[in-house]
This record gives sequence, C-alpha cells and structure tokens, in this order.
Amino acid sequence: MVYGFNDAALRRKLWEDIKEIHEHMDELWAVMGDFNCVLHKEERIGSPITMTEIREFKQCVKECTLQDMKSSGAFFTWNNKQGGNDRVYSRINRVLVNNEWILALPYSEVYYRNEGTLDHCPAIIRWAVDQKKQHMFRYFNMWSMAPDYKETVKQGWKTNKTGTKIYELVEKLNNLKGKLRQLNKEKFSHIEKKADQAQEILMQCQQRMQQIPLNQELQEEEARLTRKTKRLNEARHQYLKQKRKVQWLEKGDLNTKLFHNMMKARRNMNKIFSITDAQGVNRTEVDAIAKSFIDFYTTC
Repeated sequence: MVYGFNDAALRRKLWEDIKEIHEHMDELWAVMGDFNCVLHKEERIGSPITMTEIREFKQCVKECTLQDMKSSGAFFTWNNKQGGNDRVYSRINRVLVNNEWILALPYSEVYYRNEGTLDHCPAIIRWAVDQKKQHMFRYFNMWSMAPDYKETVKQGWKTNKTGTKIYELVEKLNNLKGKLRQLNKEKFSHIEKKADQAQEILMQCQQRMQQIPLNQELQEEEARLTRKTKRLNEARHQYLKQKRKVQWLEKGDLNTKLFHNMMKARRNMNKIFSITDAQGVNRTEVDAIAKSFIDFYTTC
C-alpha cells in the first residue's frame, strides 16, 4: 500500500522505493494506493497537466515492468468535490501488478465503487473465477499452409440444409467452422511443440551426416526434414504473430518468456469480468454479462 505526496519532488522517494523493491522481487507483486499522480494525460480533467508532471511515475512503472490490473467501475478515482468549473476529476488511485501476478491470477480485477461521501473511490480487488465456455471460433492464417486447405474449405461449404438465404449461409459457415477445427486439430495443434520437435529431428539427421556426409539417403532425408521444419516454423510464426497482434514481429526468435507473458497479459486485459447493467447493478456472472449486452443492443 502506497501514498504519494502532493509535491512532485517529494514523490521521487516513493518511485525510488518501488524500484528498489523491484530489484529483489521475484514473486507475485501488487502496488496499490493513492499515488497522487496520474499515469496518462487523459486521466485528469478540470486541471491542466504536462508530461513533465508524470514522467518520473511512467519511468518507474516501465522499469519495474508493472501494469494496471484490469479494472471496472469508476474511471476517475478522486475528485475535489468543488462546484462548477472548479471541479477536478483524476485517476490517482490504482492497482499495479507484475507479470508474475498476471500469470498466477489472470482473472483478478479491481472494481472502483463510486465515492459516495468520500473524495476517493473505494477499490475492491476480486478474484474472478474462470467461467469460460467454449472458445469462440477464430480463423488462423497458418491453416492456408496445409496442402488440403482448399479442399477442406470446398467440402466445408457444402451442405444439404435448405431454407432462407441467411439460414443456408449460417449452416454453411457452421459446417465450414467444424471442418477447419478438425484441420487445426490434425495439422496445427501444439504447433510450437511440433516445430521444436521437427527442428530437433533435423539436427539429429545432420549430426549423422557428419559421419557419412555423402550418403544420398541422408541427404534426401535432410532435404525433406528441412522443408517440414521451415513449414512448421512459418506456421508457428504466423500463429504467434496473429495471437499477439503486433506489427513489429516480423523476424527473429518468437519463443521468449517476455513475448509469452505479454501475450497472456493482453489476453487477460481483453476479458470482460463485470458490467453495470441498465439498472445500475454490477454483474459478474458470465450469463448475466452476456444478457446485459443483448438487452442493451436489442433495446437501442
């Protein structure tokens, strides 16, 4: 639990303390409280703000590889309770966590209640249970690398169901979805493991070639294994690039701890753990969240 002074110069001691703790921290870590400083310019309205004011806080968060815990409820966590143009809203209360926290507790979130008679919003940390249902269908570009991809799509588009045009389209898409999932299961499941195994088998073949380099059978086997390894590495490349959705990932080593931690953290931040419905009730159950979305868009 932290408290930051109102004066920027006095807050420097807090940033240094956090960085010092980070140097010795290899476990789950959460830094929470009133930092008395925003992290982004859009986190304050009603009073001017400059990057100079928040630069040291941003640098501290970056050096300590911290990130905001997924949150819901009030965005601004403090206001000065003044009237008219003198009212200032600010997001100075927050919960920052490290990668170890995200990996161990991916479904945790902080809920900021409205402040009521206070000037700060109470923060409630919740350990949300993974209530995932079946994964939604997602198309992966690597599927098009399969030799039987076109035939799979052709067969998947065939259906004997008849009805309205929209009904037939939905049936074709559902049938195609099943065919592509089967293709993924047979050819691309555990693609990272398969790519690593192919690389290992190729290297074993090349090791044998060191003993008999002119053996034609080994040369042919090496060529076949090289083609297979390149194909699987490219499939893995496309898979990870699409999962992470980053533009800078073009070449290089994809199988790094940092990369996978970032991917898991992004997936966590994209989840919806709670929603406030039209009656102002905060819903956390999966079915209730889904119903709130449906009710909202069907009554617009």
